[in-house]
Amino acid sequence: MKRGALSFLLLATLAGTIGCSGIVVDADYDPGVNFRAMKSFSIMERPSRDRDRDRDRDRGRSAGPITMKRIEDAVRRELTAKGFVEKLGGKPDFRVAAHVTTKERIEVDHWGYAYGRYGRWRSGYTTVTKLNEANVVIDVVDTETRDLAWRGWGRVIIEPGERAGQLDETVTKILAQFPPSRG
Repeated sequence: MKRGALSFLLLATLAGTIGCSGIVVDADYDPGVNFRAMKSFSIMERPSRDRDRDRDRDRGRSAGPITMKRIEDAVRRELTAKGFVEKLGGKPDFRVAAHVTTKERIEVDHWGYAYGRYGRWRSGYTTVTKLNEANVVIDVVDTETRDLAWRGWGRVIIEPGERAGQLDETVTKILAQFPPSRG
C-alpha cells in the first residue's frame, strides 16, 4: 500500500512537470495563397519600442533586442534550410515578422492528501511555482496582396539558463508547419 501511494505521487508529479516543460505550437493559413510560388523572403523591420510599450503592457513584456535577434536568426536559418532565399534588396515573395512576449506566471498545485508516517493518510500540501512563459508568433505576409498568409505560434515555459535554446527550438517547431501541406 505504501509503495503504491508513493508511486502514484511520483507519477503525478512527473506528469505535471512534463506537461509544463513542453513546447506547444500551432499554425493557421489562408487557403487561397499559393505557397508553392513563394521562393524568397525578408525579415520585416521591427516597430519602435516606444510605440509598442503601452500596447504590450497588459499582454506581457515585449522581448528585448537580443532575444529578437536570436528569434530572427532562427527564422532565417529555418527558412533557408527549407530552400527559401533571403532577399535583402528588392521585393521578396513574402515578409516575415516575429513577435515575442514573456510573462511571469504563478502555478499553484494543491494535493488534498498525502501519505504520512506509519501508513497513515494525512492532510495535503500545496506547491507554488513561479514560471516564465514565452509566447512566440511568426507571421508570413504576402508582399503582393499585403495580407497575412500564414501565422504560426508557440508557447514555452523558459527554464533558467535555457532561454536561447528553448526559443530556438520553439521557432524550429513553429516553422516545421510552414509552408502548409495544402497551398
